[in-house]
Amino acid sequence: MKPEAESFEEAVGFAIYSNNKRSADLYRWMFELLWNERTLNEESSKTYNMQQEFVNIAAHELRSPAQSIVGYTELLLADPRYIEIDKNEGFLEAVYRNSIRLGRLTKDFLDISRIENQTFRLHTERFHLNGIIPLVVHDTQRQHAGTRRILINGNRARTISGSYKLSPSIEEEERCNDKDSDICVEADRERIIQVLTNLLDNAFKFTKEKDTISIITQVLESEDNNNNQKEVIVSVRDTGPGIDHEVMQSLFTKFCTKSMSITKNTGTGLGLYISKSIIEAHGGRIWAENNTHDKGATFAFSLSIV
Repeated sequence: MKPEAESFEEAVGFAIYSNNKRSADLYRWMFELLWNERTLNEESSKTYNMQQEFVNIAAHELRSPAQSIVGYTELLLADPRYIEIDKNEGFLEAVYRNSIRLGRLTKDFLDISRIENQTFRLHTERFHLNGIIPLVVHDTQRQHAGTRRILINGNRARTISGSYKLSPSIEEEERCNDKDSDICVEADRERIIQVLTNLLDNAFKFTKEKDTISIITQVLESEDNNNNQKEVIVSVRDTGPGIDHEVMQSLFTKFCTKSMSITKNTGTGLGLYISKSIIEAHGGRIWAENNTHDKGATFAFSLSIV
């Protein structure tokens, strides 16, 4: 009904008249069905909003204590007295690894919320892509028990001096200049580090100690309307059991955790979904495949070169 209407037709709107009982019952059933669907949609929307609000609040509240645990544990690990006491038990290393995991989990929940609410934003800058890879390797090695043989473009990964700080040589590599223009990207540096960390973290989980993980960067050039366009392909290749064929099609969806890792820790299944969203927000693509001749799998993504 429209109270402001000036005529009967405008006030009533659309109406159906029938003197057949079966037809009237059918129309009544259809309208009741539509009304119930509308009511359920409204209730579902309210429930979804409440869930999103809860996730945001919980993730924000967990972030501060997780960061505090990480910070204080790093201080203890840097003190020779505590290192000597904890050398055989490894309690501090366990606390550190799990606090890092808790911090990453809260960050993943916030990222999922931003992606689904379409509030995910990038903060782009120009940087040298190969300059951040040793940093990611260094941090990932510290967060995992055991050792892996890491190769960056066929070379053994360098040891970074200092605790969670870039050495001067690596800081210099991150600056884009004319010599490095072929692998200089304009992207969100922290988000690309997040993607590399997720892929390398998966490689660690699915490989045994002393196995080899290779990180390869390749520059490809294509001609599009007589304009030379370059892109860089970053590949993380492991020698683990490979990707289960049953999950290959849904690998980059949420909560895809069927494949069992060497460490028996399957994770939450959010890392690859978030990585896909980050790379696609940059206009790139991400994919995975089992190695053809060797065992293991390769995860790769592309970015445009400045």
